[in-house]
Amino acid sequence: MINTVIVIPSYNEEKRLPIREFDEFILNDRSVKFLIVNDGSTDNTLNILKKLKNHHPDQINIQHLKKNLGKADAIRNGMLELESKREFKYVGYMDADLATPLNQINKLRDVLDRSENISFVFGSRIAKLGSNIKRNTYRHYLGRIVATLISMELKLAIYDTQCGLKLFRREILNTLFMESFKSKWLFDVELFHRLMRLNSNISLIAREIPLDTWVEKGNSKITFTDVLKIPVELYRIHKNYEKF
Repeated sequence: MINTVIVIPSYNEEKRLPIREFDEFILNDRSVKFLIVNDGSTDNTLNILKKLKNHHPDQINIQHLKKNLGKADAIRNGMLELESKREFKYVGYMDADLATPLNQINKLRDVLDRSENISFVFGSRIAKLGSNIKRNTYRHYLGRIVATLISMELKLAIYDTQCGLKLFRREILNTLFMESFKSKWLFDVELFHRLMRLNSNISLIAREIPLDTWVEKGNSKITFTDVLKIPVELYRIHKNYEKF
């Protein structure tokens, strides 16, 4: 029985979509449905997604956006489509390249199953004994600088807000996604601000879960110019949410 829906933003992914991994996961797990948002792709992505849906009509849905809106708005559009669906217990999102393997969905979902007080769980790329976390060295250290700035802005001891896999209870979908985002790339940070509207002591309702596996796929769509804009983006986020 399907009780979880994962939204996956997809833009010009014809060379990165791991179709075999989707096939293998879906054949072995009937509890997860995927809403793949084709974010105005200009390559063959949409046709590939249609073939995937034909193979798994009960577990793959496609939302087609005519123009590219960017990751934040693509995910938000997918979430708003799910807003009226009451049959699902959990909702989440992850990246199309599956740097985070699909089996990690169950790792996060187990936390929600065990703890009724927890409403939001998110993966974290912490390299530890027994894990398989593979990141480009330059991007890793740049990411740690960004993570420190984000943690300072949020005033929260969070290791990794930007990991692609997040899962939450359907009941808080509106709280997280009804309002449009101010930031193109740091919308995850805004989600934490919105969670703090639910409970200022966010540790009571959210958990950061170290992933067993995360393997960087390369070809990131974030440019060096985007990185330079991060302090400005964080300032805009701070000014927007400081009143709450």
